[in-house]
Amino acid sequence: MTSNLKLPTAQRPRIRWRGLAGAARALYLARAASEAQAPLLILARDAATAATLEEEIGFFAPPELPVLVFPGYETLPYDQFSPHPDITSHRLRALARMPTLRSGLVISDVQTAMQRLSPRSFIDGHALSLKTGDALDLESFRARLTTAGYISVPQVAEPGEFAIRGSLFDIFPMGSEAPLRIDLFDREIDTIRSFDPDTQRSSDVLDQLELLP
Repeated sequence: MTSNLKLPTAQRPRIRWRGLAGAARALYLARAASEAQAPLLILARDAATAATLEEEIGFFAPPELPVLVFPGYETLPYDQFSPHPDITSHRLRALARMPTLRSGLVISDVQTAMQRLSPRSFIDGHALSLKTGDALDLESFRARLTTAGYISVPQVAEPGEFAIRGSLFDIFPMGSEAPLRIDLFDREIDTIRSFDPDTQRSSDVLDQLELLP
């Protein structure tokens, strides 16, 4: 396991840690990331090891230190079904945040890191930010969401779904922890609230939302 800290590129030594037992590895990684002037990438040998590191590093890392996890699809190459929407959402959230990351840790495993990814231009090209007071044309917005891979459903329950019911527009953005409800006044966004997909009850009021493909 190696880590490069603080020194200019031409002077960076390779630092080796040996004999780390138990959670000591996670402790040293958290300390290294706190001292580094750039994000550190951790490649675990498999997904189980990556999950263990995520849990242990979360215990040792200071709250202000970003820790991103880039999970695998958890499917085999020739499986006849798609990855779970929660996994796709988690991956997109990490991909969207990585370009702006200035410190912290990115955790993945070797097999996942070897898979090809969508270009950054695809993520940026299909991302969209909406805020209270913006004008919103539902038909053009519906078409844009469909192009970005969202699915129209009667009731939103999983990431990547949206539903239109009169002046209410429900959407579960990829990368979001909860679905959001947009209340329109004519063509203007009046309110944005998160809601529980099981009870359909609205909760926190938001000023804006970020949409990923």
